[in-house]
Amino acid sequence: MAFGPFVLDVAQVSLSRDGERVALSGRPFSVLALLVSRAGTVVDKGTLLDEVWGHRHVGEAVLKVAVNVARAALGDDAKAPHFIETVPRCGYRFLAEVTEFTASPVAGNLPRTPALVGREADAACLHALLDANRLVTLRGLGGVGKTQLALAVAAGRRERDGAWLVRLDAGRAGENMATCIARAIRLGPDAGTSQQHLCRALESRHQLLVLDNAEHRLNELAALVPDLLRHCPGLRLLVTSQSPLRVSGECVLPLAPLALPQQVADPAPLPQSYAAARLFCERVRQCCPGYQPAAAEHGDIAAICRALDGVPLAIELAAARVPLLGMAEIRRRLDQRFSLLTRGARDVAARQRSLSAALDWTYGLLEAREQSALHVLARLPSAFTLEAAERALAGEPAHLDLIEALCEWSLVVVEPTDDVLRLRLFDSVRHYVLGRIEGNGPAKPGRETTVTSAPYIQSA
Repeated sequence: MAFGPFVLDVAQVSLSRDGERVALSGRPFSVLALLVSRAGTVVDKGTLLDEVWGHRHVGEAVLKVAVNVARAALGDDAKAPHFIETVPRCGYRFLAEVTEFTASPVAGNLPRTPALVGREADAACLHALLDANRLVTLRGLGGVGKTQLALAVAAGRRERDGAWLVRLDAGRAGENMATCIARAIRLGPDAGTSQQHLCRALESRHQLLVLDNAEHRLNELAALVPDLLRHCPGLRLLVTSQSPLRVSGECVLPLAPLALPQQVADPAPLPQSYAAARLFCERVRQCCPGYQPAAAEHGDIAAICRALDGVPLAIELAAARVPLLGMAEIRRRLDQRFSLLTRGARDVAARQRSLSAALDWTYGLLEAREQSALHVLARLPSAFTLEAAERALAGEPAHLDLIEALCEWSLVVVEPTDDVLRLRLFDSVRHYVLGRIEGNGPAKPGRETTVTSAPYIQSA
């Protein structure tokens, strides 16, 4: 994005003036990127704190410092602003006209992807981690947007030999990991015959490999990656996976769902004030060009986004139903979400065409003990303490390892509070698991979702 003499590259976390790089990074960069992305619109302080600091308990003073750092980088004056205007008792507005800036293409095979929505801070963080680490794993629940974020950031990198996508879910039957990588990045047949040949082919290259959808090939990749990093000093690896590799030197970035309304008590927040609704409305516009949410729909949109935990895949599947059902009816049918959210695009992997297929994929990758532990935890109340989880799993050996494994799979979410650490399952995950327990697939509407007679639940 360009404005005045400046060019702002969100994916590359770069601000330049007349071709010269300007020192700006971290939260101040993320604040500026968010304001520029909504140029001309007042962005309230709560939205800035929520999207840049991510639900953390930080005050407005921290935001003010970040804004002042951004202003200093732009040479802007708070009293007579050309770029960032303070709107008293509300927030900030970016004043300058913003245009799209297209950089020169680099080598690689990255596909074009839709513009990111609500991921400015995540993109800045991921780019910074890739600057400092040669192996970064972007970890998150299926459908949370790992691939889109990884591709957007990779497209902004300027590695000498380019950025390359390796889809690990598209390998041919019986194909080993070295062959899969060599074929994807066009190294020729000899390079993939063994790990040694692959390392030799890559040892002089300076490039970024995006190893996408690694969760079903973790052991193979974990055996290969250390050799690649050891013998190929110019290589950087960005892995997307529902679970980390757990190898030395790995930096793991958990990717949370999109931001939900900051004020839980507000039943009808403005859709443009939080990322989950902005994505929802953007996807509705793909089905209904020109769509703008009516005031009467704000409450329904918020309820839909909250019920779907801000998970992008679920939100996009819900948006696809709007032309037929409308907002209110979609909201009413969310108790039947697994029969409702089934209209995914035909050109994506089968597991991304419905919510139940996405969860089937994840569930099928769990070990039997992890599946059993997930069944137990799904019967607990919606939020529970670590102590309650350990009591519920007391009969299982190494039960703390089981809980941590489910957290690594993003099926159980850690929510620190002021007094005690709490855990929870995403609402869709919980419904899915309870349906598995019944043996009927995803949960049916209206079924009781807690088992209050169990002693470990009474004290949760």
